[in-house]
Amino acid sequence: MEISTRTPRLQITGVYKGEGGIGYLPLEGQGAFNVSMVDVTSAWMVYYREVALPSSPPEAMPEDADEASLGMEVETFALDVMPAKVSYYFDRFLDGDNGLGEAPEVKGSSDGN
Repeated sequence: MEISTRTPRLQITGVYKGEGGIGYLPLEGQGAFNVSMVDVTSAWMVYYREVALPSSPPEAMPEDADEASLGMEVETFALDVMPAKVSYYFDRFLDGDNGLGEAPEVKGSSDGN
């Protein structure tokens, strides 16, 4: 089964903690994050199989119900999200106090002086 949707705006917020590094340079950060997506098209792929449901006690079943009922069990689920635009914000990114996360101020002119 495949379901396609279009959402005008999707926003995800939460808290993150990350640790890692590039070569010998350790990088870490933790804090709040926000990811905003605009004009989001998504495709949901659900692969399932039919399964027999356990029989209910006779007193719990309606009079016109079949003895054996079928249900659905999800085997695989995949989600493909395709936004037109994405913006994101990570608080205290890289070093935990934004010392590395903030861009250094560059002084000079376009002619190299």
